[in-house]
Amino acid sequence: MKSFSRMAVVLASAVVAVLVAACGDGSSDAVAAGGSGGTGMAVEALTTCQQACVDNNPTTYQKFDSYELTECGCAANSPCHASCTAECANPSTLTQSSPCGTCLQAEFNKENGSVCTIHAAINDCLPDPACAQFVNCLLTCP
Repeated sequence: MKSFSRMAVVLASAVVAVLVAACGDGSSDAVAAGGSGGTGMAVEALTTCQQACVDNNPTTYQKFDSYELTECGCAANSPCHASCTAECANPSTLTQSSPCGTCLQAEFNKENGSVCTIHAAINDCLPDPACAQFVNCLLTCP
């Protein structure tokens, strides 16, 4: 169980950095496009390795992004559930400045990581062959 805990911590910090940057300019492709800023909240820059994971795995990144919305915004009792009703019904409407986008960004900015983000990565993405490549790439980043 010790290695699982270490993996969760490493994964959480990598995923949170990627997702914080992704919410930066309001587009779902913000990370791939190098987007940043917009709310006055600090947006962490991606490391070269993290950016390479996004750039080299755009389809698996998008799959992860959908798991993140599902876990942090659409699941009953999730931190952003009340704010994400419209986005859960139509994920293409998610923007950084929407109440859902703002809530998700706040969730991503948690210093110790986000339980729903970790759940999206470990429980949803890693077992899914259409998603795992992105998270496995992040795990190789220093």
